[in-house]
Amino acid sequence: MPLRPYLTTYVNLCWVIGQLIAAGILKGMLTLESQWAYRIPYAIQWVWPLPIAAAAFFAPESPWYVPSIVFTDFLLNSSQVACPTWKT
Repeated sequence: MPLRPYLTTYVNLCWVIGQLIAAGILKGMLTLESQWAYRIPYAIQWVWPLPIAAAAFFAPESPWYVPSIVFTDFLLNSSQVACPTWKT
């Protein structure tokens, strides 16, 4: 199953959701007349790197390194775990 169309759609969906969130935050800040009218949106945009950095730190290693190290047993076992009906 090709994943490219689904991932492309997901990336576009994330952009749209981000634009809607930004528009909602900015609309909510229009009524403020203090310095917090610009400080809150500026602070909110810096909240996102924290969960992204945590997810990147705890993300599993990419499987692209495996063929270069030639772990054929690991490749066969992981492919059988991922798709038990696949015959080697």
